[in-house]
Amino acid sequence: MRLSIKDKNLRTQPKHIVFLSQLLLLFRFCQICKADNPAVQTSEIGTEAVVKTSCNNPECMKQSTWYSQPLIPGYRIPAGNFLLCLCILLTGGSATKVLQMFKHMGLGCVSLGTFFKYQRV
Repeated sequence: MRLSIKDKNLRTQPKHIVFLSQLLLLFRFCQICKADNPAVQTSEIGTEAVVKTSCNNPECMKQSTWYSQPLIPGYRIPAGNFLLCLCILLTGGSATKVLQMFKHMGLGCVSLGTFFKYQRV
Protein backbone atom coordinates (compact mmCIF):
# COMPACT_ATOMS: atom_id res chain seq x y z
CA MET A 1 0.00 0.00 0.00
CA ARG A 2 1.29 3.45 -0.85
CA LEU A 3 0.89 6.10 1.86
CA SER A 4 -0.47 9.49 0.94
CA ILE A 5 -0.43 12.79 2.78
CA LYS A 6 -3.55 14.05 1.03
CA ASP A 7 -5.45 13.64 4.28
CA LYS A 8 -5.00 16.87 6.25
CA ASN A 9 -7.10 15.58 9.18
CA LEU A 10 -4.60 14.94 12.00
CA ARG A 11 -6.88 12.34 13.60
CA THR A 12 -7.24 10.16 10.51
CA GLN A 13 -3.70 10.44 9.06
CA PRO A 14 -1.72 7.19 9.38
CA LYS A 15 0.65 7.03 12.36
CA HIS A 16 3.51 4.59 13.03
CA ILE A 17 5.84 3.37 15.72
CA VAL A 18 9.37 4.34 14.67
CA PHE A 19 12.54 3.11 16.37
CA LEU A 20 15.03 5.90 17.13
CA SER A 21 17.91 3.99 15.50
CA GLN A 22 15.96 3.88 12.22
CA LEU A 23 14.86 7.50 12.45
CA LEU A 24 18.44 8.67 12.93
CA LEU A 25 19.41 7.07 9.61
CA LEU A 26 17.59 10.00 7.98
CA PHE A 27 19.91 12.48 9.71
CA ARG A 28 23.29 11.03 8.67
CA PHE A 29 23.95 14.02 6.43
CA CYS A 30 23.16 17.74 6.48
CA GLN A 31 19.80 18.36 4.84
CA ILE A 32 21.13 21.67 3.43
CA CYS A 33 24.65 20.99 2.05
CA LYS A 34 24.63 17.15 2.19
CA ALA A 35 27.85 17.01 4.29
CA ASP A 36 28.26 13.77 6.27
CA ASN A 37 27.73 13.31 10.01
CA PRO A 38 26.19 16.47 11.39
CA ALA A 39 25.98 16.74 15.18
CA VAL A 40 22.62 15.24 16.19
CA GLN A 41 20.75 15.71 19.47
CA THR A 42 17.45 13.98 20.21
CA SER A 43 14.76 14.59 22.79
CA GLU A 44 11.11 13.80 23.24
CA ILE A 45 8.00 15.68 24.23
CA GLY A 46 5.67 12.89 25.26
CA THR A 47 5.02 10.88 22.09
CA GLU A 48 6.83 13.40 19.88
CA ALA A 49 10.45 12.91 18.80
CA VAL A 50 12.57 16.04 18.35
CA VAL A 51 15.84 15.93 16.37
CA LYS A 52 18.22 18.89 16.37
CA THR A 53 21.08 18.89 13.89
CA SER A 54 24.13 21.13 13.53
CA CYS A 55 26.20 20.88 10.36
CA ASN A 56 29.96 20.48 10.90
CA ASN A 57 30.83 21.80 7.43
CA PRO A 58 32.54 25.23 7.94
CA GLU A 59 30.86 26.50 4.78
CA CYS A 60 27.38 25.60 6.02
CA MET A 61 27.13 25.44 9.84
CA LYS A 62 23.31 25.38 9.56
CA GLN A 63 21.22 24.22 12.49
CA SER A 64 17.76 22.76 12.19
CA THR A 65 15.10 21.20 14.37
CA TRP A 66 12.74 18.49 13.14
CA TYR A 67 9.54 17.55 14.99
CA SER A 68 7.86 14.21 14.36
CA GLN A 69 4.35 15.60 14.82
CA PRO A 70 2.36 18.60 13.72
CA LEU A 71 0.89 20.84 16.40
CA ILE A 72 -2.81 21.00 17.22
CA PRO A 73 -3.88 24.35 15.74
CA GLY A 74 -4.66 26.91 18.41
CA TYR A 75 -3.17 24.85 21.25
CA ARG A 76 0.48 24.47 20.19
CA ILE A 77 0.74 20.91 21.54
CA PRO A 78 1.97 17.86 19.60
CA ALA A 79 -0.96 16.18 17.86
CA GLY A 80 0.01 12.66 18.98
CA ASN A 81 0.06 13.67 22.64
CA PHE A 82 -3.38 15.21 22.38
CA LEU A 83 -4.84 12.34 20.33
CA LEU A 84 -3.50 9.70 22.72
CA CYS A 85 -5.14 11.44 25.67
CA LEU A 86 -8.36 12.02 23.74
CA CYS A 87 -8.59 8.38 22.65
CA ILE A 88 -8.00 7.08 26.18
CA LEU A 89 -10.76 9.36 27.42
CA LEU A 90 -13.25 8.60 24.63
CA THR A 91 -12.81 4.82 24.84
CA GLY A 92 -13.21 4.79 28.62
CA GLY A 93 -9.75 3.27 28.97
CA SER A 94 -7.52 3.54 31.99
CA ALA A 95 -4.91 6.26 31.48
CA THR A 96 -2.70 4.62 34.11
CA LYS A 97 -2.73 1.26 32.32
CA VAL A 98 -2.23 2.69 28.82
CA LEU A 99 0.64 4.92 29.94
CA GLN A 100 2.19 2.02 31.87
CA MET A 101 1.96 -0.15 28.74
CA PHE A 102 3.73 2.57 26.73
CA LYS A 103 6.45 2.78 29.38
CA HIS A 104 7.01 -1.01 29.37
CA MET A 105 7.23 -0.95 25.59
CA GLY A 106 9.75 1.90 25.64
CA LEU A 107 7.44 4.25 23.75
CA GLY A 108 7.59 7.97 24.38
CA CYS A 109 4.50 8.98 26.29
CA VAL A 110 2.87 11.83 28.13
CA SER A 111 2.74 11.77 31.92
CA LEU A 112 -0.40 11.09 33.92
CA GLY A 113 -0.32 14.75 34.97
CA THR A 114 -0.30 15.84 31.33
CA PHE A 115 -3.22 13.51 30.60
CA PHE A 116 -5.29 15.20 33.32
CA LYS A 117 -4.14 18.68 32.20
CA TYR A 118 -5.33 17.99 28.64
CA GLN A 119 -8.59 16.64 30.02
CA ARG A 120 -9.16 19.88 31.97
CA VAL A 121 -8.33 22.05 28.96
